[in-house]
Formats: sequence, C-alpha cells, structure tokens
Amino acid sequence: MRRPTNNDTWPRLALALVLAGTCFATAAASAVAAGSFDGTYRGTQKTIRTNNSSDCTRIDQDHMSLTVQDNHFIRHWGVVTFDVTIAADGTFTSNEVTGAQRKLRAAQMTGKITGNNLEADIGTDLCAGHLSLKK
Repeated sequence: MRRPTNNDTWPRLALALVLAGTCFATAAASAVAAGSFDGTYRGTQKTIRTNNSSDCTRIDQDHMSLTVQDNHFIRHWGVVTFDVTIAADGTFTSNEVTGAQRKLRAAQMTGKITGNNLEADIGTDLCAGHLSLKK
C-alpha cells in the first residue's frame, strides 16, 4: 500500500473547500428565502374614489390584515386577485384586468413598505381604496 503524498492531499482539500462553500451558499440562500418584509400587517382601508355604484360598496374597512410571506402576498379586490411580489426597496405594483359586468376594466395595486408601515392604493377607475397598515 502506498503512503499518501502532498499531491494526494490537495485534491482532498480542494473537495473539502468546495463542499464547505456549497453548504455556506445553501445556508445563505435559505436565510434570504425568508423575506425582509415578512409578517402580518394590520390597519385600515379607506375610500379614495367611488362612483357610488354597488360595485364600490364596502371599500372602507377598519380592521383588515395582510400577510406577507417570502416578500409575497395575495390580495383580492372584488373578482380580481392580485399576486404581488415586493421588490428589495419595499415597492410593489400589480396590474390585472377584469371582465366584470361584460366590460374590461384595469385594476391596479401599488404601494411601498417602509419600516413597519405598508401604504398602498388599490382599485379601478371607478372605485379605489388606500391601505394604511402596520406590522
């Protein structure tokens, strides 16, 4: 049996370093997966625009909540579902089109999270609300 030399040690050391780097990268990716804006935000939604139709009733809500997980959330507005991803700077925008009542209508949700505060506008050209929520 041959005795290991320094030439045999280097490939093993290189393999060990690669494995250690892979473990570190995996751990770092897991840490990033939990979003920096994650949590439950609670507060109010108030009317900022209405045409006083039945579609625009019940916009005002004194007790609403929104849960962010992995910098992502889903918010419903009538028949529209917003699938929202929050950017690294806390901003978000989601645009959807609804065909409610046989008319195409654009719906939008835009906002920003700063610290523990989430401020956003949601709605259409007929009716819209402003969310003011705190984590």
